[in-house]
Amino acid sequence: MRIGNFIAAASALLIGALALGGCGRDLQPAADSPAGQRIAVEARAGSVGNTRTELNDRRTEWVAGDRIGIFSPQNGAKNLLLRAIDSGASSAFDGDLVWRDASQDFYAYYPHTAGTFAHTAVPVSLPDNQTQSEGGDAGHLSALDLMVAGPLTDVPMGEDVRLQFSHVFTLLELRVIGTGSVSRVAISAATGNRLAFGGGTMDVSQEKPADGEPYSLVRPGASSPSVALSLTAPATLTDDETTTPALYMMVNPADLTGQQITVSATIDGVPETIVADGFRLDRGRKYTLVIDLRPDETDPGAIDGKVTKLQAATEGTGIDIVLMGDGFTKSAFTGSSYDRTMRKAMESFFSEEPYKSHRRLFNVWMVNVVSESKKFDGVSTALGCSFGEGTVVKGNDQACMRYARKAISESRMDKAALIVIVNDTSWRGTCYMYYPNSGDWGNGLAVSYSTLCGSDRDARSLLHHEAAGHAFAKLGDEYWEDNGTISTAETSELQQLSSFGWWKNVDLTSDRSRVKWARFLADPRYASQGLGVYEGGFTWQRGVWRPTEYSIMRFNTGGFNAPSREAIWYRIHKLAHGAGWQYDYEEFVAWDLSHYSAARAAGTETRARTGAGTGANADVFAPVPHTPPVVIPHSWREALNVR
Repeated sequence: MRIGNFIAAASALLIGALALGGCGRDLQPAADSPAGQRIAVEARAGSVGNTRTELNDRRTEWVAGDRIGIFSPQNGAKNLLLRAIDSGASSAFDGDLVWRDASQDFYAYYPHTAGTFAHTAVPVSLPDNQTQSEGGDAGHLSALDLMVAGPLTDVPMGEDVRLQFSHVFTLLELRVIGTGSVSRVAISAATGNRLAFGGGTMDVSQEKPADGEPYSLVRPGASSPSVALSLTAPATLTDDETTTPALYMMVNPADLTGQQITVSATIDGVPETIVADGFRLDRGRKYTLVIDLRPDETDPGAIDGKVTKLQAATEGTGIDIVLMGDGFTKSAFTGSSYDRTMRKAMESFFSEEPYKSHRRLFNVWMVNVVSESKKFDGVSTALGCSFGEGTVVKGNDQACMRYARKAISESRMDKAALIVIVNDTSWRGTCYMYYPNSGDWGNGLAVSYSTLCGSDRDARSLLHHEAAGHAFAKLGDEYWEDNGTISTAETSELQQLSSFGWWKNVDLTSDRSRVKWARFLADPRYASQGLGVYEGGFTWQRGVWRPTEYSIMRFNTGGFNAPSREAIWYRIHKLAHGAGWQYDYEEFVAWDLSHYSAARAAGTETRARTGAGTGANADVFAPVPHTPPVVIPHSWREALNVR
């Protein structure tokens, strides 16, 4: 994707053809109209359905049934409804508008809004969330395209009444170039700009402003600096701006010159973003914006190590997640698969609570890693990945660290999680965890390796276990193997690292009053969450206890249990707000209970990966292949010889 490859072109102002620059609409009385006789109305333009205009090239045309509102103070007409009789560039209009005085004033607008109000207070708004049915369809514009006729005053009875309509807003035609299907686009400017707004009013008797200048609004409602367009049916993109489906969005006029605007497009469920220079959005003009999401054609070797910030924290000091891949050859960069894969991993990481609700506190970085081969033999790929027995993934952690340091500084490495996506469809994952040197909130760099698996669902559940559970939260495994009682060496390691905030979801005691999650066991608000003291965990069958039967740290599904959610919540807040942040149990419980059902719903989508989870036993959790994390008994600095 070429950041900033963003082209904007304005169409010419087409007055008299009902173009977006201006609409010519004639209001004509019948010849020799006496007082009290109905005035015949004729106007140019049209659309499909009730109160909807139709975009034909750059022309707005009437459709039979279109409704305008008209005011004539001398005969008491307040927001009188007139309907188009014909479809096309011009139409006669039907309604009860009659002559009363020797001369009258006329003010009109489109589309008609029901209600009784003065011409000085016509309701007006422009939503910041708009919907288009499918690519190329402009039917939704009819409800958004507010037009106002220039005021006519002192029109003598019997003379022709000719109203010239002008557009109040600005039309954007978006042409997204790339591959995949687009389901949503959004444009955002700096805070303080008004691209959309809530309920306000407008005086439709005001004179038409100079070309491009905005109309005056009376008490506009809440303003938004961004506008989003969702497609009911996602549109399939092409790599040609003339054939890729047109997307239409209405915005309020604004001068964005000298500012930056952000354009985001959701392609195949993954958001992609371009940052570009702003420009002036004149009233009544149509701008065609070409958004080029095709991959950068630069030599992939030249972009190895390139860093892209996929997400910036909007609160706190920023918690760093660094994404990279192994086994992605240059074809993944001449295409868009590497970028898509990393973005999909990011979305997967934040799909589970508590991460989902605290996403705003995270920085997410993507580092390009170009491999010469997809052969995972420990030497043929950039990060040296290879596969061991069972689900073991081995990698060159030092190489991962060097790539990560292109994105984040040394001072931030102890608190970061590195996530490596291995370009293989088998089910494999392993996390390597480096000793911390301070804090009780799970510090210590971790490198998580996980494969693409055979499906997005499996890849997501594996990433939740390895990256979200082990690498970030420093949670212990809640499964066990048939291997007897925990060894003395592992007991010592569990105790030592627990003082740094690791392994908060496993303990060496079965005493309900002393176990790490004793407070939850004594809290009646958690009585329905299946909490207890269950033997088996940390890969050992006996001598270690876990808090629940089912959880992500045992079966890769079922959500994180309460002690695990607390550990994640605690670490997030410490990292985001600093060591001085103080934990409050009741504050956590208030948040947790309000999000618990969402966490369970997210966690239960992935069932067993064996035959036990099918048919009549569809709700039975079955064993999932795992490899326990590998604890490295020194810091990442020692691994890289960094002092």
